[in-house]
Amino acid sequence: MFDLSPWTGWLSFDEFDLLLLGVIAGAHARIALRGATAAQPGSARLPAIAVGSVIVFAASSGVALWRGFADAGGFVFGWFQSYAEPMNSLRVFKPLLWALLIAPLTQEQIAASPERAMRRVGAGMWTGLAIVALAVALMRLAIRGQHRI
Repeated sequence: MFDLSPWTGWLSFDEFDLLLLGVIAGAHARIALRGATAAQPGSARLPAIAVGSVIVFAASSGVALWRGFADAGGFVFGWFQSYAEPMNSLRVFKPLLWALLIAPLTQEQIAASPERAMRRVGAGMWTGLAIVALAVALMRLAIRGQHRI
């Protein structure tokens, strides 16, 4: 719904990226303005194996990003690049980047109230599923309407 790439031709960046960037920046600014709150010791600590796994996955994804740029002929910025050009590597890397930027915000919410945080995650997943299902249904109706004989 927030992706106008069929009309703009942009594959690397889209309107949803701007929305996410604004939400993440606003949430981090709220935390910075409010000041660091003292969480209960050990209340939202991740196990060392989880932290290590995230670090290894992020590092391997960084290597994949670099290799994607290298295999496509080096980094060349372009708004209208295809799936075989360098910016596609960045497009594939963005979800991990967003997840890493959201992780501290999620950890803070879990430390404050685990039950409320999980209810919000569940509500967000259901809302996202409903939006995607509605978008698919509307797209199918639009395509079906265009191909009548």
